[in-house]
Amino acid sequence: AARWAASTIQYGTPGYVNSAYSSLSNDSDVLLPTEFAMHQNYPNPFNPITSIKYDLPTDAYTVMEIFDIMGRHVKTLVDKNQTAGFKTVKWDATNSKGNNVAAGMYIYQIKSGLFNQTRKMVLLKYNTELNHLNFFHKQYLAILGYLKPKLQSLKLQKR
Repeated sequence: AARWAASTIQYGTPGYVNSAYSSLSNDSDVLLPTEFAMHQNYPNPFNPITSIKYDLPTDAYTVMEIFDIMGRHVKTLVDKNQTAGFKTVKWDATNSKGNNVAAGMYIYQIKSGLFNQTRKMVLLKYNTELNHLNFFHKQYLAILGYLKPKLQSLKLQKR
């Protein structure tokens, strides 16, 4: 029978390179991504806040921007030199002036070094006024359902 032995190579399976992480140095347990990536925002669709994760394998000047479906600039989320690592930025569905944006599809783009990637996301607005109307309509139907048999019994008693 084949015998199993623990790996004698530090930090991984012998003969394989871990594709997601690399060690910063032998003196540290800090892990860094091995390639640039921008992940799908979560949640998507969202309301009112979404998170966007991205990976920087090296220090780089990074710009992340939001555009509407017509390509008009909405907001810049990141515009600075960043150190390598796993990053997250949040967007609160506001434009660069701090005003709430309309529901719909938006494009987010990252540029970092030579890396450039674009993805889509959807903002859904939750109409609180419509929710209140829906609540009152349900209450009305419940009261009507409660009163209808009583009203019918009153009609029968009058006959």
